[in-house]
Amino acid sequence: MNGLLNFIRNQWHPLYQLRKNRIWRAIQRYLDPDISIRICKTWVSVKLLRDLSLFFPHDGNEPTSMLSFRNIIKDQSIEVFFDIGANLGQYTWNALDVGVKMAFLFEPDTTNQRLIFKTIHKNKISNSYLWPIALGEQVVLSEFIVDDASGSVGSIDTLFNSDSLHSCFAT
Repeated sequence: MNGLLNFIRNQWHPLYQLRKNRIWRAIQRYLDPDISIRICKTWVSVKLLRDLSLFFPHDGNEPTSMLSFRNIIKDQSIEVFFDIGANLGQYTWNALDVGVKMAFLFEPDTTNQRLIFKTIHKNKISNSYLWPIALGEQVVLSEFIVDDASGSVGSIDTLFNSDSLHSCFAT
């Protein structure tokens, strides 16, 4: 079954195709409930439709990258972890699972902030701290533009970035 799902994902990437559809984005914006899925030993709050790809295992680079990440954290005995652009905190929950003592999650997207806060509260995690800001090379006050379609990218500089998903999914 995984082979078939991987073939479909690699050939057509159905979720990406849906996200380009204006009607799907409207449905997703108004009818996308919060649910919880298990990542490591943590019940992580996610959006059902927006984060649908988390429910389908795949053969891409992510499983190998996460395994390498976990091994590095464990081998280097990392005690404090900074998750810059935390999204839903997947790297934080993996880092805590392999022995990190304290984590700081930096996430500017208010939906992801709310989901991370729910995850921390639901799991009674006392060694992780959410900072609701974007980090960059300059200290400036700027608007963070959210990609509601995927929830995994955002942008501060959309006017001059034609490669941004925001320009692809502009409504």
